[in-house]
Amino acid sequence: MLFRSLYYIGHAIAGAVYLFSFDGYAYQYLWPQSVYLANHAMVVAMALYVTFSMLFAREFMALDTAAPRTSRLIAVFSALGLLFGLIATGNWLLELQVSIRVVAGLAALSSLVTLVASVRETWRGSRPARFFLLASAALLVFILIGSARSVALAPANFFTIYCLHVGLALEVLLLSFGLADRIHAMRTEHAEAQAAKLSTQQALLEATQRSERELEQRVAERTTALHEATARDRKS
Repeated sequence: MLFRSLYYIGHAIAGAVYLFSFDGYAYQYLWPQSVYLANHAMVVAMALYVTFSMLFAREFMALDTAAPRTSRLIAVFSALGLLFGLIATGNWLLELQVSIRVVAGLAALSSLVTLVASVRETWRGSRPARFFLLASAALLVFILIGSARSVALAPANFFTIYCLHVGLALEVLLLSFGLADRIHAMRTEHAEAQAAKLSTQQALLEATQRSERELEQRVAERTTALHEATARDRKS
């Protein structure tokens, strides 16, 4: 549960840093003197967003047990996100513009993998997967709206310009609801397990007490019978 919460926090922070860097607010307010951070923060944040999103999806939907092969694939994507994030920090092996394209492609592929996994697990009846599917679908809808504006298929207004911001915020909000629901379910399961344990212990205690009473009764009966036999022997 601790790792799931940490992955969620990392996912939310990485998404926020990406948006701030994308809009230029990070350079304006957070590191106005650092051209290096202005150039690299966005792609590194995007890579970390991929990493934490993948790790959170695997833990949140319990894919290690529900879908081991998908879980291994998600682990590969999370490792690649971290790797390309490290590469982008110093322009190692790849130029910055190439790193941006690679990480953007990785983000798209990883989102597709988790979306398919959430659909499949929702079909199987997983309650956490429903929240994840709803959050992913909401983000996808807003991304499509932003893409439509970019190719002049949708008008340019406040909503379409900031639809990515709305989509990411809505995704984080829906996942927080899902995380809270997951915590509540775990607490309920724990309480039920404790109640069952107490019930078993109570039943065991009652059975033990009943056995003790039966044993005491048998001992008393045997003692009485022994006394009666002894009395008859004396009379005879």
